[in-house]
Amino acid sequence: MSRRIVYAATAVILFPLLASPLAAQQWSIGVLGGANRSTAAGSDADGSKARIGVAGGAQVVRTLGDNLALEVNALYSMKGAKQEAQGATADVRLAYLELPLLLRVGSNSRRTIRPFATVGASAGFQLSCTVQATAMGVSGSADCDEVADFRSFDATLIGGAGIDASLGSGIMTLAVRYGHGMQSIVNEAEVRNRAFTILAGWRMPLGRE
Repeated sequence: MSRRIVYAATAVILFPLLASPLAAQQWSIGVLGGANRSTAAGSDADGSKARIGVAGGAQVVRTLGDNLALEVNALYSMKGAKQEAQGATADVRLAYLELPLLLRVGSNSRRTIRPFATVGASAGFQLSCTVQATAMGVSGSADCDEVADFRSFDATLIGGAGIDASLGSGIMTLAVRYGHGMQSIVNEAEVRNRAFTILAGWRMPLGRE
């Protein structure tokens, strides 16, 4: 499936929801922080091992009725993978600005604990990429461009679940997501990002339902 189809479908489905004058619409804004457990997949990524990186940034949520909400994030996200071959180890460290657009499905009631599921997509813009290599007890690092032709953009499908919990005048969030890279991150090779992400956050409603 091409990115053009995904983005067009997103616009067609979500624009009417954003434009509709639902009485239950409400905006909230806050912060998110957590960690990625990322790895690489694909025919040129055999034997890749996971690495842990930080993830965090801002979130905006808009309710769209009793059971739907739209969530937009702007996240700093560290990804990458480790790979070993014949006694040598390469640790690829990627940092992205990621912009997930997620549809939430779950109750928007005033209950204290509210579970939800999420599905959507994310655009990722590479901020940095380095490779650290170790062999025979000697280590060194280099920019990714010196090793391979890494792409500066990544597109990811996202699915996950979480809970919202009312806390005073704000809302606490705990979410788990899986990100499935839609394209290779290296030109002329098949290496795709995969990541499990755990996020905790807090946000403040901007208006009353």
